Amino acid sequence: MNMRMFIGVQHEPRSSDCYPYNSNTLHFRIRTGKDNFDEVNLILTDPYDKAFNTNTEQWEPIIQEIAMNNECSTDTLDYWFAEAVVPRKRALYAFELKKGEERYIYTRKPVREITPQTRYEEIAEDSFYKFPYILIEDIFSAPPWAKDMVWYQIFPDRFAKSQHPALLKDSLPLSDWDEDVQPNDTQLYGGDLAGIIEKLDYIQSLGVTGIYLTPIFKAPKCHKYATTDYFEIDPAFGNEAIFDELVNEVHKKGMKIMLDIVFNHCGDTHPYFIDAHQKGKHSEYYDCFHFNDDGSYECYYNLWHMPKWNTSNGIVRQHLLKATEKWAKKGVDGFRLDVADCVSHDFWRAFRKVVKSINPDILIVGEVWETAIPWLLGDQWDSVKHYPLASPIHEYVAGNIDGKKMAELISLSLVYYPKNVTESMFTLLSSHDISRIMTYARKSKELTKQAYTLLMTIAGSPCIFYGDEIGLNGRGGDLARQCMKWEETEKHNDMREFLTKLISIRKNNPATRSVDISWIRAEKDSLIYEKHAQGNKVIVLLNCLNKENTVELPEIMKNKEVSELLGNKTTLLHQTLLMEPHGIRLFELSSLDNRPH
Repeated sequence: MNMRMFIGVQHEPRSSDCYPYNSNTLHFRIRTGKDNFDEVNLILTDPYDKAFNTNTEQWEPIIQEIAMNNECSTDTLDYWFAEAVVPRKRALYAFELKKGEERYIYTRKPVREITPQTRYEEIAEDSFYKFPYILIEDIFSAPPWAKDMVWYQIFPDRFAKSQHPALLKDSLPLSDWDEDVQPNDTQLYGGDLAGIIEKLDYIQSLGVTGIYLTPIFKAPKCHKYATTDYFEIDPAFGNEAIFDELVNEVHKKGMKIMLDIVFNHCGDTHPYFIDAHQKGKHSEYYDCFHFNDDGSYECYYNLWHMPKWNTSNGIVRQHLLKATEKWAKKGVDGFRLDVADCVSHDFWRAFRKVVKSINPDILIVGEVWETAIPWLLGDQWDSVKHYPLASPIHEYVAGNIDGKKMAELISLSLVYYPKNVTESMFTLLSSHDISRIMTYARKSKELTKQAYTLLMTIAGSPCIFYGDEIGLNGRGGDLARQCMKWEETEKHNDMREFLTKLISIRKNNPATRSVDISWIRAEKDSLIYEKHAQGNKVIVLLNCLNKENTVELPEIMKNKEVSELLGNKTTLLHQTLLMEPHGIRLFELSSLDNRPH
């Protein structure tokens, strides 16, 4: 037996490699070295259900073999997946690895070669992995509405400025909305909640189904991430009555609203911190923060105006969870948690209990820039901002990797998590924290459209950063937070029309929202992938070259009449397809007669 074949073989029980998808279904994954095996089968049995074997005159396990699909391949690894219904909610399982005529059994014991004498019935109880029981309360479950969402992120100070009489704009040092300057975090431009209310018709016209607001609570800087008071709307943005009106109007339009909250740190203007900083250990709030003996203190990103909370402290917990309770009861549909991986798991478990006790359908989205499995086990968050998906798309449109490499990295991002987690993942291309997608794409509309085509045809709940739909660009943080150019929305805008069409396609084609993606072709010059769900099949073609490209079509498309989704027309395909530079074609194959012509 060549042991080098088994380099890279890995399976971790009770993880993303083996988890309950629902009350009677388990998902299984195993990784093997690239091309080391031709096939992998899941070997499955119930530990207690047995049949009497008249040959051995013994009660033996009932063995089931399920072929596993290769759901992802990288330069070094193959990722295999299988789904199994387990009516009794439990399983013993192993993996059969095949290479040519050779077969091996991979269990929790040392790997062994399968011979004619090998009987799985005899080794199952002693060697197989065990999933003891599917418990309902341990199944990951996000609010069911989340996987069908399309979000629109708003940075309130820079989105829309109203003339609401309750807002004392004359007392604020506002910068000129239309001035062509580079904004920073101290400048205020006058955007407010009433302005958002006035623009809800515009937002809804895009087809989005929810708005996500960066922080709106009282804080000194324009971004409001250095909170002074978690219980008060910042006066520059409005007041509680205006907030209530916003929530009400959003819900009237059948949309959702998600708030950004910051519990890793507060601002140095927060009264607890002021008291602790001034009085030191004599302050009742001293242990609410992480003070050092020399008087310095822990803070966010070495920014001294953002002192870090000690969330294990009872006073802090009561304060932050009371604020959570207030806004949850106001009818918000979700919370996005800033710098969430720097706050303890114990705190987030308590946070979840408060939120879900008020409304189990409130969505909890954490901010983690890498993989976030420890927070997505069903006891803390419902979702996370999926930067591992955004990253390869950024690298592709920036010209740093080709289409083939991007496809590999996208597939890898989809196998990081259980599928019931991926379904509700918060996906994005631009945000207040990173450059806008138009900037990553070197101001190319065609590449930006390709990026959004990928986002809108991959599982999760995609988010558009305000202004992306009219081609705003800006590099990193402050420079990506420019004022919305409302005059551009009144003109014919090809990018806005394209995004609106993509969102409509996503809503009307469940295949685009499914987790599984099948790469028919992933080459440097072109990408073709298939999505399917509920009898709906969508094929996406991308030309990865900045020139015309004749792409050979896969057999399932040759000489077929198909529905062209971006053009609202039927097209008779032939053997090849001439595509424009960085062109995009979306075809739907299930609603028409696909017999050869």
